[in-house]
Amino acid sequence: YNLLPLFALLIPMYYAAAFFAHSISYFFKTRESALLILVVTSLVFIFLPGFIWPKESIPLWINGLAEFIPATSGIDGIIKINQMNGTFWNVRYDFLWLIFLCILYFNLAVFSLKKAFDKQK
Repeated sequence: YNLLPLFALLIPMYYAAAFFAHSISYFFKTRESALLILVVTSLVFIFLPGFIWPKESIPLWINGLAEFIPATSGIDGIIKINQMNGTFWNVRYDFLWLIFLCILYFNLAVFSLKKAFDKQK
């Protein structure tokens, strides 16, 4: 296995997922409501990356929205490395997209924290 490209891909994937979760946590008042939404949307998030259901069968606009979920690029890259014996060069698009998502969701998380603190004052 190519462990170095795998770890290099997983690090921004985990950060992007954490910042994504923190960004959307602003919209929930309680933990229980976030958990209920997670239960309903978890099946959708499983099908969106395209490894259970072929991406060609998913409408183009849904595939475009799925690109903004960090798991989509992360799963694509992991499959390329583990199943297709890919190198870091083969997953460069996924890696760069995950870096972009990290930056995007970090900024959204900071914005949501500022809004939440402003509401408390």
